[in-house]
Amino acid sequence: MHPDTLGCCVVAVIAGAAGGAFPDMDRLKWSRKSGRVNFDAIISLLFVVLAAAIGFMLDRVYGLDLLASLLRRPPAQLGGGLALLLVLYVTCLVTPHRSFSHSLLCAALLSLAVWLLYPSAWLPCAAGAVSHLALDLFNKKGMRL
Repeated sequence: MHPDTLGCCVVAVIAGAAGGAFPDMDRLKWSRKSGRVNFDAIISLLFVVLAAAIGFMLDRVYGLDLLASLLRRPPAQLGGGLALLLVLYVTCLVTPHRSFSHSLLCAALLSLAVWLLYPSAWLPCAAGAVSHLALDLFNKKGMRL
């Protein structure tokens, strides 16, 4: 996919941001150790929400047909994509950080869920998730894929 219109670029930015932030969404739970929720994960989530809000505002102003094309998806595909996202998120919450959420399997399943919801967004989402994993390979904590 090569984003060549404003609508495609908006979808790519939102999907890439969501894919890049998803591996750390498991940090959005209360930590007994620190006594708080991870601030970095909150910032990532707010960035994704802001990107989506701006995207849907551009959709409204410029008539990009983004929301309408999402809602035209067959209900079974929308439901399947949302259900898979929920299962992935819950699985990430119940596993330790940098385990399932930082796996290639999770990135692939996330991309599948996004493809079910919005087919043209799966590649930017996958790129965001894989780039997150690649960058985490080089930090001081390391990880296993």
